[in-house]
Amino acid sequence: MNCKKIITLATSCLLGVSMLTACTGQSKKVTFNDYWKIDSITKQDVTEELEYTVTYEKQNGLANYELNYLNGKYTTKLTTEEYEGKTVYVYETKLEIDVTYQLGGEITQPLHDVVTSKVRFQQSSGALRPIDSHKEVISHSPVNSTNVTTLDGCYTLNEYTSDIDYVNMKSVLQFKGDAEETINQKVTLNKDYTVLDNEQLLFAIRGLSQTDVSTPTFSVYSPYVNSAQKVKVSFGSETGEDFNLIQNGIAGKHTVQYYPVSIVLNEKNSGQTQTAWVAKTTDASNNKYRNVVLRHSTPLSYGLGSLVYQLISTNYSA
Repeated sequence: MNCKKIITLATSCLLGVSMLTACTGQSKKVTFNDYWKIDSITKQDVTEELEYTVTYEKQNGLANYELNYLNGKYTTKLTTEEYEGKTVYVYETKLEIDVTYQLGGEITQPLHDVVTSKVRFQQSSGALRPIDSHKEVISHSPVNSTNVTTLDGCYTLNEYTSDIDYVNMKSVLQFKGDAEETINQKVTLNKDYTVLDNEQLLFAIRGLSQTDVSTPTFSVYSPYVNSAQKVKVSFGSETGEDFNLIQNGIAGKHTVQYYPVSIVLNEKNSGQTQTAWVAKTTDASNNKYRNVVLRHSTPLSYGLGSLVYQLISTNYSA
């Protein structure tokens, strides 16, 4: 199976597939702070659970069929555990969403997509360096065609798992269904940059200084092209908005200041830019909104629109 094929999945991938060029003129290493804690200065464990609605923003894409996403829900969970005598983070995510395809007057029944991930990584003192990650994908993914003639031809069913071991520097891609195949690979990293796993990237952005004018670049290993990719992050200007949030079971309207953050592959053909709204650090010792991602927009393949993740609920143990 061609690994590049599955990168077009609308709901499963944060990054694209292209190889990246070198980046110069800035510090390559990144320092993180514990802004996801109420007190980022004091050492403390934290359990965090977030819930998002996921909606579809439609655009006219490069296809002769239509699609629609509905009933989208995304959850994240942050906990700690012991690993070789040290406390490390465990970050789990789950996306569930239905998709329908329409060709002419015919429309499919809702098809259920599920994407789950689990990544373990060091604390901020260890630059959030990943230890291992596991990802499972079931996705009815749109095809790149302006010549689809049948309803079933509008999409392909992709089922696979990805396991990356950063200690032993190896990865395994396992495809299921008709395309059953197992691909074992050696992990390559660009150690000149801070290394992150793709599944922890959005979380890691919360730990960046928002007053630093630099545009940090991370090295992110992609098993789909078996290579390290460079991902650039840049902060926009501070702004604010009212958000309806349920915080530890209490519903209310909150006026939150935030920064729009652009995330893009650092290359000549960088593809489309993702945007995350990251809550502003109010006070390092009393950080009410914990630099949480309030909103996240992910462009779909082939100009078919975007999936928009909107935070609706937060739960913290400390």
